Amino acid sequence: MELPKYFSAAVIVSLCCLLFSVWIAPSLPGKIATHWGINGKANGFSDSGSIVWLGALPLFIVVLFYAIPKFDPLWDKYGQKAREKYWSLVLAFTLFFFSVILLSIAANLGYSFDMGVAVSVLLGLLFVSLGYYFEDCRPSWFVGIRTPWALSSEDNWSRTHKLGSKVFYALGAALIVCAILLPSALLLGVFLIIVASIGLFAYSYLIWRMDEKKGKVIAAPAFRKGKKK
Repeated sequence: MELPKYFSAAVIVSLCCLLFSVWIAPSLPGKIATHWGINGKANGFSDSGSIVWLGALPLFIVVLFYAIPKFDPLWDKYGQKAREKYWSLVLAFTLFFFSVILLSIAANLGYSFDMGVAVSVLLGLLFVSLGYYFEDCRPSWFVGIRTPWALSSEDNWSRTHKLGSKVFYALGAALIVCAILLPSALLLGVFLIIVASIGLFAYSYLIWRMDEKKGKVIAAPAFRKGKKK
């Protein structure tokens, strides 16, 4: 399988993250904060060596996303654009976790900033990346808004992800705005994520119900062998 530029970049980022974590670990205090609450205050602590395990997380994500196409029988039906966006999503996740680890290291080295605000901005950017991916997301056994009804019909999958793309773009923007302009309203961002997830789940079901009432055949042509796009 040809390795595209986004995947190669993700590999480089993940290796840099791991190497940097190994290098910086001896400079950290014996006990470091590894978890922060919604208020931006540290509420979980571990030994400084745990930063190395956290630094290995982006590399684990890269390996996982690399393996998924090998086990997904629908990967061959992905078009060039969908494949490129898949690998760009891998890079987005890698950069997200690397950035979070860098923030954790900075906080433990004594730099003062609001962790909740910083992570919310990063999370908003990640949601924007998901919105970009969902625009051309193809049916998959592993990645996407995998409701039972979206998996039952290629049309349902397409319509659910078209709406999901717009919703995730809006969520990303809302998280960034809440983080920068309304730091006290970060819980609102969490609430919006929950509402959006439930809404997309319900939307996919309603499409399925409407198709059923119209007597449309509920089938999954994208899941049939021999039909490629």
